[in-house]
Amino acid sequence: MQISIVTGTYNRLLLLKRMVASAHESAGDLTHEIVIVDGGSTDGTLEWVREQPGLVLIEHGELRGAIAAYNDGYAKACGEFVVTGNDDVTFDGDTLTQAHAHLLQNPQVGMVAFGQKYQKRGQPEKPIVSGVFGYTYGQCNMCRRWLGDLAGWWGDEGMKTYGGDTRLSLRLWEMGWPTVAVSGCTVTDYEHQDELREINSDSPWKAARGRGEPHPDLITFNRHWSGRLPKRGEWIDAPVERVLEKAANDTLRTLRFKGMMNARHRPRMALVNEFRRYGAAGLVNQTAMYQQHGPGGFQTEAEKLIAQFKPDLVILQAQRPNNFTPETVRRLRQKWPWVFWLNWDGDTHPNMLPFHAEIAKAVNLQCVVSPSLFPWYAARGVGVAYWPIGIEREYVCQRQETSGPDVVFLGALYGIGKFPEAEFRRQAVVALAHQDALTFGLHGNGWGQENIKATPTSEQHGANAALYASAKMGLSVSQSAELWGYSSDRLYNITATGCPALVQRFAGMEAHGYVDGETCIAFSTIDEMIDKAHYYARHDDERERIGAAGQVMTLERHTWAARVRGLWDILGGLL
Repeated sequence: MQISIVTGTYNRLLLLKRMVASAHESAGDLTHEIVIVDGGSTDGTLEWVREQPGLVLIEHGELRGAIAAYNDGYAKACGEFVVTGNDDVTFDGDTLTQAHAHLLQNPQVGMVAFGQKYQKRGQPEKPIVSGVFGYTYGQCNMCRRWLGDLAGWWGDEGMKTYGGDTRLSLRLWEMGWPTVAVSGCTVTDYEHQDELREINSDSPWKAARGRGEPHPDLITFNRHWSGRLPKRGEWIDAPVERVLEKAANDTLRTLRFKGMMNARHRPRMALVNEFRRYGAAGLVNQTAMYQQHGPGGFQTEAEKLIAQFKPDLVILQAQRPNNFTPETVRRLRQKWPWVFWLNWDGDTHPNMLPFHAEIAKAVNLQCVVSPSLFPWYAARGVGVAYWPIGIEREYVCQRQETSGPDVVFLGALYGIGKFPEAEFRRQAVVALAHQDALTFGLHGNGWGQENIKATPTSEQHGANAALYASAKMGLSVSQSAELWGYSSDRLYNITATGCPALVQRFAGMEAHGYVDGETCIAFSTIDEMIDKAHYYARHDDERERIGAAGQVMTLERHTWAARVRGLWDILGGLL
């Protein structure tokens, strides 16, 4: 269903018939339905509506007020776009077809407000577009249904009859979605005077004026919305544009949630520090928070932190179902829809879970470590972006001093099946450890199972950077060689120090900047690794040339500064 037209009515059968006929004609070839909420009509309206194809009837049986009527109509609507109409208007020409086309062609627009030609005001040929607090709003309009659902349509703020249409438009503006007038999209408003207008408008206005007050709905509306939005000239377009504009003005507020290998480890700060170039940025140790508060308490604490920090951009690291839930993200987006919600899954998953698709659907943008993962998400109706990991500051600042072993490796022993290259990595380490003509430095847990001596290590980046900088070569075997453009940060950390990377070939490595013999030393088999390790251990000039070129390339392409610039490009592509 392309569009749903929603209206309320009460004993206005002739007017309703005219409005329905105009809606069918104006919709043209668009698939559509008309949802009619009746307030207890006794003039044959109910019988007529029941007989008409394409009309959906909601029977209130009494006058509950326009807010309740339209909210119930919106809840019933099935169209991708929803039209708000009155039973005493007609849709002029191809208004509905034009509005539908405009929203399809302009994804940044939230609503098309129809100009109104008021018959009772003497100038029916001159459409009037309404505004309040400097913002355009639509009395009769077309809105994206998902966006109206997110905005809460006409709300539950206490108005009964008036202010719902204004409230919807202002809520969209607040969320970052403009309401626009489109030339040729108009309705003719007959402003029918009858019992319904007397009940809803005239009597309440007379009583209010007698007290020296405006209509009670207007009092309630102003209490909720007066001064709530900035001046129109200070408003910033939808979440993506808001992030880019505030980053350009160094006023972006970014809050990052970071998973840690161990809750007590010092947090990785390089990415947050890069965002601090564009404004305030904070980091939350989500591992420690989860351990302290548990799954339920985590959701509550996260909401508190977001409320306190007031970010424009939130970067989640929900890569496993042990912190943010999709339900929490959807609730937070509804509460703060002007915030851009990015989830970065900086890891690989041999067995993808339904969770990964659901969390990606919940956020504005899901980022992953390889384009090879795109088809899996696409098959589940989700578009994602490629955003690899970057380098911590300690590795960028480390100076190379070749006084250590021929080859160094930092990493734990993983069991077979932990990830695709676990067994290959085990074989590579075992082979290097048994080379009498090579010195090998091994730092990581679990290698005692292979009767290999190793020094325990953890995320102590300063010490780890010094280990790479002192070695002739650093071994890099990532979790998967089949994922295009994917490497763990181990590879970047090695080459950032000027240490040549002895790296297992992976898909897309040349496009990623790692070219064998130029910026790295690549191998496909254990035998090739051993042969190249022996050769480059003895040929200092060639090895050091590769290390220097690899360092230059890495610092140009794979720092967090480069990643953040890449993120702006990704977001720019969404506009």
